Amino acid sequence: MSSESIYAGWALLNLERVSTRLGQEWHSYPGRLHRFLQTGYQYDTIPAQDISVTRPVAYSGGTILLSKLCPNLYVDSLHHIQLSHLKDIGIKGIVFDIDNTVTMWGSKEITPMTLKWLEDAKAHGFRVCLLSNNRKARIDDISLMLDIPSAKGFKPFTSAFRSALSLLGTSPQETAIIGDQIFTDILGGNRAGLYTILVQPMSTNEFITTRFLRRLEKTVLRRLACRGLLNREDCDLRNPTK
Repeated sequence: MSSESIYAGWALLNLERVSTRLGQEWHSYPGRLHRFLQTGYQYDTIPAQDISVTRPVAYSGGTILLSKLCPNLYVDSLHHIQLSHLKDIGIKGIVFDIDNTVTMWGSKEITPMTLKWLEDAKAHGFRVCLLSNNRKARIDDISLMLDIPSAKGFKPFTSAFRSALSLLGTSPQETAIIGDQIFTDILGGNRAGLYTILVQPMSTNEFITTRFLRRLEKTVLRRLACRGLLNREDCDLRNPTK
């Protein structure tokens, strides 16, 4: 059995496990996901700039499932996100993932550029908080370093995002989630109704299960681009007819 087959089976098994906790709406997704992700697994890296920019189209068929995995905005890094754009679309609160979004995996080093962006966000009046699936001790350390509170919960479950919204005091429509993983940050954010922003991971050093899921993520990104759902322009991909 090939490593690709082993990985695909592992990923689908875990999606089934997640489905039992996400409810009936998600329950039929693993099989449907398998059908339109039959090909792929051969892509090593997909920089954001290499994804074809296409105009969104109306959802149909498997595209409905893909929309759950589709970010509203796809950028290379945190620094490419325009705070003025977030203001313009009514965003008041920002939820941040930690590892490979604001700092490299397992590291406590925050780059000066990232620190400045976070400080600028606070200065512009955005309410901010952290939401990570990492160990509590690490989350607390980064929270203290950045002087940013952290919400409790496990992504992609909506309870985690409700915790963040409660902490920020904002509604889903007024809140953005910024993260580097489709199956935690983007899936969970879309289900909770947040404005979702996908960034490229800061490094390739990651937890072993995350490395497995990266291969599936790359195929999803290709499918999103082919179906006209992935757009790096500042448009709302959940309203593709606008």
